[in-house]
Amino acid sequence: MATGGKFVTATDVANRAGVSQSTVSRVFNPDSRLLVRDKTRKKVLEAAEELGYVPNAIAQTMASGRSRIIGIVVPSNYNIFHYHILQILTNVFQMYDLRTMVFTSAPTDNINDLLQNLYQYQVDGVIVTSAVLGQNVTGSWTRKGMPVILFNSDLPDAEVSMVQSNH
Repeated sequence: MATGGKFVTATDVANRAGVSQSTVSRVFNPDSRLLVRDKTRKKVLEAAEELGYVPNAIAQTMASGRSRIIGIVVPSNYNIFHYHILQILTNVFQMYDLRTMVFTSAPTDNINDLLQNLYQYQVDGVIVTSAVLGQNVTGSWTRKGMPVILFNSDLPDAEVSMVQSNH
C-alpha cells in the first residue's frame, strides 16, 4: 500500500518498470510467469518491491475466472483425524499455489446451503470431510462448475466424486 492509503496497482508497477500492465500480470500469475524473460521479470519484481506492490487476489479471480481457493468442509466437532487431513490438504494445495477456505458444519446443517455459501466465494472446488453432510449433496454443484469431492464417505447414490481412506 502506498502512502495516503492508496493501493499500488499493477499499472503503477508497469509504469515504474517500463513495461505493459499485462506483463506485470504475467509475472505475478503462476501459470504464465515463466513466459516472461528473466531480465523483464527482474525489472518488474524490483519495481514491485520498490513500490510495495501486492497483487490483488480479487482482481486476479475476476480476470482469470479462477479463485485458486479450495473449500474444505469439516464437522464442527472434528477430531484429530480431521485436523490431520486438514493439515495435509492445506500443505499439498499450497505446493500448487492454491489456498483453502475452511467451513465447519454441524450434523444438522444442510450441505447444499453450505455449498451455496462456498459457491458465492467462487471456490474452484470443495472437499467435504463429513459423511453425514455428504448424504444429501447433489450433483448440481458439479453442473454449476464447482467440483465437489466427498472424503471418507461411502454413499453409492451420491452424484459427486468420493475418496475413501482405508485407515
